Parts: sequence; C-alpha cells; structure tokens
Amino acid sequence: MLISFMVNGYKAFNNAAKISFKGNKHISNKDYVFDNGILKSAIIYGPNNTGKSSFIDSITVLKRTILDGNLSLDLTKIDFDYNFFKEKKEISYEIKFEENKKVYHYFLSFSYDEGITEEKLLVDNIEIFDLNKKNNNSALNSIIDTFKLYKNKLIISVLPSNYKMYTDAFFSFFNKMEIIDKNVNFSDIVELISTLSKKEMKLFNELILAADISIEKVEYIEDFSKNKVFNLLSHYKMNNNHSVMFSSISDSSGTQIFMAYIAKIIKLKKTGGILIIDEIDRSLHTLLSKSLITLFNATENKNIQLLTTSHDLELLDCLNLFRKDQIWFTYKDNKQVYFYSLNDFKPALDKQVRNKTMISYLKGTFGALPHPNIEEVFYED
Repeated sequence: MLISFMVNGYKAFNNAAKISFKGNKHISNKDYVFDNGILKSAIIYGPNNTGKSSFIDSITVLKRTILDGNLSLDLTKIDFDYNFFKEKKEISYEIKFEENKKVYHYFLSFSYDEGITEEKLLVDNIEIFDLNKKNNNSALNSIIDTFKLYKNKLIISVLPSNYKMYTDAFFSFFNKMEIIDKNVNFSDIVELISTLSKKEMKLFNELILAADISIEKVEYIEDFSKNKVFNLLSHYKMNNNHSVMFSSISDSSGTQIFMAYIAKIIKLKKTGGILIIDEIDRSLHTLLSKSLITLFNATENKNIQLLTTSHDLELLDCLNLFRKDQIWFTYKDNKQVYFYSLNDFKPALDKQVRNKTMISYLKGTFGALPHPNIEEVFYED
C-alpha cells in the first residue's frame, strides 16, 4: 500500500508536491486507517488548472516508466515540452510503499539532456542499490556501470537474480496500481468488464443494482460484434416491461464511468492495491460518489486504497467520510504550485476547521480557491 509519493519538476510542479498516507495518530477515528497506520483513502481539492490532474499524470508516468523498465525518449520529449518552469529541467520522484510487509523507498530523477541522473532503492531502510555510488555486490556494480552508459535503463529492472525477492514485490505494487484518468473511453470500460470472471460479474451486477441507477443488470456478450463497444448490454425494467439496450447508447456518461470504477474495485478486492482516480465525482451524484468512497474506508477493507481528486465540495462536509488527514489541497500562483493537507490547519485558526469544512473552505480559510470574475468582465462596456 502507498505510504507517500513526491514529484518535483513535472509540468507546473517547480517545487516538490508530496502526499502522505501516514495517518495522524492523534485522530480518534481508526476505522479509516489500516492496522499499520496507513490511511485507506485520500482526496485532493483545488481550483481548475492548479495541478490536480498533473499530479495524477505524474504517477501515471512513473508507473509506465517502471513497468517499461526504461526511460522512453518520446516520454521525456512530451513531458519536457510541458515543463512550465524551464529553469528546472529535471523530474524527480520519491515513492514509499509497503508490500509483503516490507517498506520500499524508491528514488528516481531524470532529465531530457542527461537521461537518468538518480536511482536508488531502500527496503526497510537498508540500501539495496544506489546508481551514483559503489555497492557491496560486485555483480551489481558491473550492471550499474554497464547500464549507466545507456542513460535510460532502470537498474531496478536489471537487478541480478539474487535480488528477486525485492524486485518481485516492487513490480507487484505497480502492477496493482490502477489509474483512471480523464482519457478513459467506453471501449476501455468494455475491455475491462470483459475480463471479469462469472463470480466477479455477479458482484458487479449486485453493485449496479445497489447503486440505484435504474439498471437491472449489465451483460457482456463475447464476439457479439466486431466493434466491442456493442458487446455490452444494459437491462432495464420500466412499467413491467423489460428492455435491453446497448450500454454505449442508453447509459449516461456518469453510469459508464461508475461501471469502470466498480470493475476496477472488484479486481483490486482480490489482489489488493491502490485505485487512483482523476475526479471521482465526474458526472456522478454526490451520494453515489460518497457510496464509492465508503467502500474504501469500511472497517472490512483490509487491502485496497483510494487516491482521488474532486470538485464536489459536498463531500468535504460528510464528517463520517474523511478524516482531516485524508483531505488535501492544491493551489497555484504566478510563482509555484502549493500542495498541503487539511491536517496542517489547527482548529484554533477557525472553529469550523472540521465541523463545517465546506463553509470554511469557501470562506478562504484553507486557500486553494479560484476567484472568478467573468460576469463583470463579460458585461463591461
């Protein structure tokens, strides 16, 4: 499970943006924390265009780089074109997670000009390797010296076989990291649902029915059409009449994205892992978003996490939905992006820091607010 993640130098992040899932021990509600003190979920708020999606994108880049085992030249070209602060031409990552009861701490930095400039792994605070210094293992030193010449190959992907106990767990964590960004389309959703087993599909339909979105069940028919979009059917029952329609045509965008969410959650229930969503409230009713989040914060949840962004302020005032250390904010001015937690604010600053969080947020207590003035400009002579 994820303990912390930091990125620096990616797009508008000219300073480190870091999120931590380490729970505040002084908060009484322990249900939303795993036995090891790690939070089950976290949510990020902030105005449009202040880095929420970029933060999610940066995690996607790290995951893709690690699973590919190398730094793609195309990747660096794309990302450095969008590095808004040109004086900083290096992207740095630091991620800490627990897998198989061991804590992994991984560092990676790279630039378009120099390739990989830093890579280091610690497991339970013991250094496994460091790209920039000699290690105790001569075979490992030989591998590092060889691949440093290429500048784009990750050492973690070419470690000798005696490091397998570390690499298996390392890559397992990233393989169990599921990301739903704004680029997901209906074809992706259908493909995902097609991988569900009969037992998983049964649970999927039970959740569809429990969501109260007017669908009796969803059915995937293999090889029904060359265009797999039409392999997914939604069953409706109205006025005692039963009808079946293509999900791609009959179901709203909110219903379709909800299907993606629950399919991913069902997959993670078996393996454990983290689901990362850019805007969980996308086209969803507040109560449905809340219901999804409660799946993660539930006492019964022992192995899945949620990291999401949102614009739904109603979720802030659901006292039984988040602890204050689960709520994060992002804000950008003409100097930098700021990334901080509600846990940083003490009740003495405002009596409503937690009792009426949405009101406090809209009052500007926590910052991270837009200040639109479009009406005045539009009607200005």
